Amino acid sequence: MNQLILWREWSQAFFGLRQAFSRQSTYLWATIYCAGLAVRLNNRGVSSIVDALGLKSNAYDSLLRVCHSTAINLDLLIAHWVKLCFRLFQPMCIDGYMVLFGDGIKVGKEGKKMPAVKLMHQSSQSNSKAEYIMGHYLQAISLAVVTPLGRVAAIPLLAKIHDGLVYTNRSNETVIHRFAKIIQEVSDAAKIPAIMVADAYYANRTMIDEMLAIGCHLVSRVAHNTVAYRPAPEPKKRRRGRPTKKGQKILLKSLFGASKCNFGKFYYDSYDLFWPPAKRIIRFVICEHSSKGRIILMSTKLDLDPVTIIKLYEKRWLIETGFKAAVHHIGTFAYHFWMKTMKPNGRKTKQYLHRESEEYREQIKRKMKSYHIHLALSCITQGLLNHLAINFKDQVWASFNGWLRTINDSIEPTEIIASRALASTLPNYLKETKTKDGWSKFLLKNVDYEREGPAAKAA
Repeated sequence: MNQLILWREWSQAFFGLRQAFSRQSTYLWATIYCAGLAVRLNNRGVSSIVDALGLKSNAYDSLLRVCHSTAINLDLLIAHWVKLCFRLFQPMCIDGYMVLFGDGIKVGKEGKKMPAVKLMHQSSQSNSKAEYIMGHYLQAISLAVVTPLGRVAAIPLLAKIHDGLVYTNRSNETVIHRFAKIIQEVSDAAKIPAIMVADAYYANRTMIDEMLAIGCHLVSRVAHNTVAYRPAPEPKKRRRGRPTKKGQKILLKSLFGASKCNFGKFYYDSYDLFWPPAKRIIRFVICEHSSKGRIILMSTKLDLDPVTIIKLYEKRWLIETGFKAAVHHIGTFAYHFWMKTMKPNGRKTKQYLHRESEEYREQIKRKMKSYHIHLALSCITQGLLNHLAINFKDQVWASFNGWLRTINDSIEPTEIIASRALASTLPNYLKETKTKDGWSKFLLKNVDYEREGPAAKAA
């Protein structure tokens, strides 16, 4: 079996993003940046990339400048990555809508000279998490795809920092508004409306209005104490004043136990009710499981099948497993870019910039862009690892030279397995003169041959 096909496919897929880079050298360094993220063994920042590929010491500054380069069009990079995902994977589509998973994550950052760092509360029951931390609040979106084996996977599309900075005191934007903007960004790039599957934090009027305004829909969860109303009956004779919208008041948790439909171990029933917080008719699904308990789901798409709503929310947890790989292996949130000229940030809720100079605000924007470029390149790296694991699983398992207590090569491997497979085949790939493309030749020019790195072994 040709194991070199992994790097060939990786290179060809990454080349689909070439138009987002206005300079060839920036594109080549960005390729090496992502290759280093894919094969490194630790998350020690840019140093780990230099160490993993065995590069020269002056490559550190060049890699550091990648995320600060003006030759990268961030919006175009994200748009091309979304389009590339539709070519590499088979997206899950329901009634002409693609399925997206969305969630927020709080990342601890202690740097006093890092923009957007704020004091945040963690409502977690884990003893290993502090109640309050200083850090960045990010929101991320993943694309639901169907693998050749019929399984569902979540491919990370983008993640952005959505809180901590106030550029003007006239702004009324919230994190919900910013989340809806990146959904629209993905929908415009794919030219397909979306069904967003999110947790109960996003089940509010602002999110629903923003989603419907861009032609998308929301599937989420609501609290058990939610109150809704049956639609008001049509009056026999029109009277003066605004027609009433509310009918009989219903406490949704009182509907548990009356479910007549079953789906596996789920017993469910659906109701189209008027929900005052959203000021519109919402489809609610009352769902009971024999061992997992009870849950109330909601959908703004009134013709969506209740079983489909249950299945979609059941797969929402895939974005959490994606976060786990991003945190512990890819290093998506392990960026350490500080701003030298920034005024030290104390334990403030937000950083207000409307009283600062225009030059200072531009410096803040430049540093924020560097964070978002790193996040975008990290999502691309994780997505390409998923591409190899899903579409070339046999080659990945054949190239994996590590040890696992149990190996089931009949299923798709994880991103970690694909990463180790890439690391083991990199020296052989670089030895092949026939397959050397631009980025591999550029890599060999920056290798420190006195060190025994994977690229030095190819010499």
